[in-house]
Formats: sequence, structure tokens, C-alpha cells
Amino acid sequence: MDEEFRTLTERVRASLSTPQETAAHASLLALVRQGTPAAREQLARILVAPEQPLWARETAAFVLGSAGDRRAFETLVLLLNYREPARCATAARVLARLGDPRTARAAAALATNPLRTAYSLHPIRLLVELRAAESVPALVAALERQLGARDRHWAIARACVEGLGAIGDERAIPALTAAAQHIRLSAAAAAALARITGEGAVTGGVPRSRRARAARRRRWVRRACREGQRGHRPPGGACAHGGARMLTRACSHAHAHSRDSWAGAGGESARASGSSGSSGTLRCAPAAYGPMPYSAAKSWTIPVIRR
Repeated sequence: MDEEFRTLTERVRASLSTPQETAAHASLLALVRQGTPAAREQLARILVAPEQPLWARETAAFVLGSAGDRRAFETLVLLLNYREPARCATAARVLARLGDPRTARAAAALATNPLRTAYSLHPIRLLVELRAAESVPALVAALERQLGARDRHWAIARACVEGLGAIGDERAIPALTAAAQHIRLSAAAAAALARITGEGAVTGGVPRSRRARAARRRRWVRRACREGQRGHRPPGGACAHGGARMLTRACSHAHAHSRDSWAGAGGESARASGSSGSSGTLRCAPAAYGPMPYSAAKSWTIPVIRR
């Protein structure tokens, strides 16, 4: 607590702008150092007195909440969903120590409030730390709202995914499976599902979106072309997708030969344009290798570097 209170004091002192505020802050710190029941009563009055600055309420709530005084609960909940992350983090730590039975319900309400989604990160983390009965339903509801929203807050969705994985409740599996469809959440969702089900975090076992699969194929193609330019054949077995495996074979074969033409399997052929010693392109007929997926139905144009 001493280190946290020192951090709070320094942050408040840096925000003061007038000599009157500096003097009032020094008087408040002197009251905190007394540590008597009378001093705590004065701190409790600061919480409800009108026209008190926010830094004074925060300091009083921190001291009372750390001492287990539940009169600080309302102020701490207000700070938990505040627009300044530092105040939210401080309030969350004090609420976790306070042990008030209302904390989980309040955090769940703040985490699922659609009007305060941008400030719900610390309520979500507090729910994960509390592991209360309200934690999993609130996290699932917040995650599903993010997945269905037009403007998503990916940091909030990722915090829900990681929190559900840390709690390990099987009720979160449908929501995590849906989250795995999004490329920004697929890795975190795979890890969370692995923790819940007890299985290894295998990316191939998690459904991927069409955009993610296309990006993966593009990476395979670029790697195959780079390896082919260096005269190496990339391992075809590393490509799990049939179309990517066929394209890898075509790229490596085309770059390994310096001739202007290349005869593929099944009688199909592909011809490179460009003279010797220059760069050109190679038109590969993918049908030579058998059935093709929908995304590779047409022939490819592959760059060829002449030696």
C-alpha cells in the first residue's frame, strides 16, 4: 500500500496548478498520516461533501478502502469507469482488496454498459481477478457485443478473451470459438480455448476467417518465390492448404530452371516471357496438378529472375 499511495500522491501533486490546491493537498496528507478514527471520519466526510475536488475524493477513498472501510465503495466505483486509466487502475486494486460483496455486480454493470465501452478495460480485469459468479456471464456478454458491433474496441475484446481463458469456465467456449474467427483475436482465442479444454493450442484447430486464410496463402507464396530465387526448394509439406502446396511446387520448380519454358505434369505447360539474363513472368497452369480451390481457379503470374 505504501508504494501505491506514494504513486498516487505524486500523480496528484503533479496535477495541482495553484498554491491553494497545493496547500489543501498538504493538509489532506497530514490528515491521512494521523491514522486515527477521528481522521477517518473526516476522510469519510470528504467523500460526500459538495465541491470537493476529484483528487481529494480519490485520496480519501484510497485510504478508507485500503483500511477496509466500505464507505469508500461508491467513490471507488465511480473512479473505476473514469476516463483516466491511472485512476481506473488504482480504484480496481483498492476494490479488489476491499472485499465488498457489491463489487462484482458493479464491475459487471460497468463492463457491459454499451455507452462506456471505451472505459471498460479495468472493470473487465477486475472481474477476472474476482472470479465471482457474475464474471463469466458479464465477460461473455461484453465479448459478444464487441464481435457483433460495427466499431469494435479490439483491446476490450482481447481483454475479455484473455480473461475468459484465465478463468477457465466451459460456458465461454462458444464465445471464444466465435472470437477465433477474427484475425486480431485468433491467437488469444486459441490459447484461451486450449486452457479451457486442456488441449494443445494448435492454430489449425481453430476456425479461421476467409481473410486470414487468404493472408496466410499470400505469405506462403512470397516465401516460395524468395526461396526459388535463391535456388532452394521450400518444403512442400509445410503448406497445409492444397492450393498453397501446388503453388509452392510451381514457384520452386520455375525458379530452379533458367529455361524459357517449363513443362508441367499432365501435359500442361507454362511459358516465361523475357530474354536471358532479364526478369520476366511465368504463367503456370494450376490444373496440371489436379483440382484447385476456389481462390486458385485461375492461372498464376509468377516473377522469374534470370541468371
